[in-house]
Amino acid sequence: MRNFKYILITLSLPCLITAQTVYRSVDKDGNMVFTDTPVEGAEEIKIKEVQTITLPALPVSSGEVLSTPAPEENPYTSLKIASPGNDEAIRDNTGNLNVIIEINPQLQSMHKLTLYLDGGEYASSSSTTFNLMNLDRGTHQLRVVVQDPVGKILTSTPSITFHILRAIVNQPGPGT
Repeated sequence: MRNFKYILITLSLPCLITAQTVYRSVDKDGNMVFTDTPVEGAEEIKIKEVQTITLPALPVSSGEVLSTPAPEENPYTSLKIASPGNDEAIRDNTGNLNVIIEINPQLQSMHKLTLYLDGGEYASSSSTTFNLMNLDRGTHQLRVVVQDPVGKILTSTPSITFHILRAIVNQPGPGT
């Protein structure tokens, strides 16, 4: 009970502070100073009462339960990246790659596929084929998700890893 009194006093302090008189003056450097202590030449400032709003009481429940729509179920039985395969090495000096997605049943018209490359969103489409262009050589990761019209993820593939092998250009030859 003792702690409750301290809490009550602490919460009421801001109300007491706003009820005090405030004085405005200018110091020797020309700065405006506001204080609650009257000083010679200070002007008393009238502080308006803080506006408060009283909320209306909540209606008493009549026992009626509002129905909420059921969350959208995942309508897809399978989603996978058919190509490239996990840990596949792709030799292409242009760095281009076709990603093929398999989804069952067919993608619904209001949903979209979003392809993530190396953790970042790369492209979104209703097509099950994505054409990646001019990828850097090295190891990359892919993941695909199906999203509803508001962006909620309905299902996702696990991430796969693939490797782009590109020839090195302007590399000095042997004996150079």
